[in-house]
Amino acid sequence: MRAFLQEFQLEAEDNLNLLEEGLMKLEHLQDPEVVRRMFTAAHTIKGSAGMMGLQDIQTLTHALEDVLDALRKKPRALTEQQASVLLQVVDEVRAMCLTAGEAQSRPQPLNHWLTLLEHWQDTPAEPATRQPETHAETASTSSSVQAKHVLIHDPSMTARMHQAWLLLEAGFSVQFAHAPQDLLTTHADLFVIGQSTDPATVQVLTELSQRQTSGVIVTVHDAAQAAPTPFLQVALENQSIPEHSELVQTALALLEEQA
Repeated sequence: MRAFLQEFQLEAEDNLNLLEEGLMKLEHLQDPEVVRRMFTAAHTIKGSAGMMGLQDIQTLTHALEDVLDALRKKPRALTEQQASVLLQVVDEVRAMCLTAGEAQSRPQPLNHWLTLLEHWQDTPAEPATRQPETHAETASTSSSVQAKHVLIHDPSMTARMHQAWLLLEAGFSVQFAHAPQDLLTTHADLFVIGQSTDPATVQVLTELSQRQTSGVIVTVHDAAQAAPTPFLQVALENQSIPEHSELVQTALALLEEQA
C-alpha cells in the first residue's frame, strides 16, 4: 500500500506543478489547449485519489476540476486575485497529498476550500498600476534574459507568486522548487530563495555556498531581521513592478556577471 501511495504522490506532484505553472501565466488561460491540459491534470489527481480512497482530495480536486471545466468551455484571462484563489487551492491539494495516509488535521476544514472555489470569481480585482515603457526598453530586457531559467523556493505562496510574476514579465522563464532539496538537483541559471530558519533551507544555502554557486538571490520579508549570508539579499516589496523591482535588477546584474 505504501508503494502505491508514493506513486500517487509523485504523479500528483507532476500534475500540481502543471496546474501551478498554468495559473502563473494568466494570459495563457485564453488558450483552450493550456486549460485543457490543466483540466486533465486535475481530473487525473481526482481519479487517482478516488482509487486510493482519499475522499477529501477527491472532493476538492473535483471542485477544482469544475472550475477548470468552466474555463475550458469559455477560456478567458484571470485577474491576479482570481488566480491567487486557485493557487491557494492547489497549495492545499499539495499539502493534502503530501500527508495522505497520515492522521493529521488541516488548518482549514474542507468546506473552507470548497466555499472558496464556489465564489472564486467574486474575488475583487486589484490590477497593479504599471508605468509605460518604451519599445526599446522592452526589447533590451527581453533579449538580455531570453531563455534564462529561474528556480524559486519560498514557503509563502503570495511571495513566490509575486516573484514569479515580476520575473516572467521581465522575460525570464520560471519554475517552482517545492522542497529545498530540489534546488540542489534542478538546473537553473538563477536561484531565488526565501530566507528561512528551516534547517533544510539553511542546509541548502550552505551547500550552494560550498559549491561557490554565484547565481543565488535570497529574498527577505523583513530587512531588519536579515540573517548573514554570502549571497545577494533583496527585500521583498509586494507592490513593486518589473521596471522598478530590486529583484529583477539584481537578477539582471547576476546575469551580467555570469556572461
